[in-house]
Amino acid sequence: SEMCIRDRVSTQSTGKSEALNLLESWLAAHAEYGHIVRSAPPAAAAAAARGGGATGNAAADAWVATFEQHARVADLFLRAARERAGGGAPDAQVQLALGLLYNLSYEYDRAADCFRAALSVQPDNYSLWNKLGATLANGNDSRAALAAYHRALALKPQYVRARANLGIAHLALGEFDAAAAHLSLALKRHGGGDDTHLWGNLELVCRLMENEPAAQRAKNKDASLLNEFRGD
Repeated sequence: SEMCIRDRVSTQSTGKSEALNLLESWLAAHAEYGHIVRSAPPAAAAAAARGGGATGNAAADAWVATFEQHARVADLFLRAARERAGGGAPDAQVQLALGLLYNLSYEYDRAADCFRAALSVQPDNYSLWNKLGATLANGNDSRAALAAYHRALALKPQYVRARANLGIAHLALGEFDAAAAHLSLALKRHGGGDDTHLWGNLELVCRLMENEPAAQRAKNKDASLLNEFRGD
């Protein structure tokens, strides 16, 4: 299911090779698409056909192996998407996987297209809206990302990750008041806890606002600071 892919594969917390293994395993076990994996040439043969091979340098070989693995898994999911294309609506799970794969290869426009295809089937999927927003932001379109994050929050108002991403998008756009408000709200809903990344972003915003006392309080993770920025 989509939950299976979303919960088992995180491009932030899972190593790239492990993420690719999980995606291929999911496809291999799928009742509709498993035959695609079974009929594909072995990984070594596929790599050789694309000109891959050992270089004698361990680091280079590891990079090449992951590159070849990504190409193989992406090809498998593209085949699954093409099979589904003749049968009506896109498969949201396959499009989700392709979106993750294109994010891994920094092809953000293609990733965004895949997440939009998945959302055409699952328009109320708040996680997909957040993924679309993050992908747009990674592709240097933070303004478009704002709308996607707002859609995610409309569906799940307590969604801390989307709220934090919204703050970071405003930061990227130089909209520091809005950035501080959303980052503060994310930290409050996170319990004002020891989230170093969020506190660090709030500290940065305060410095950019030339508010050094607030920046020091953010550096010290002073939870009382969070009440001083007005959210939406």
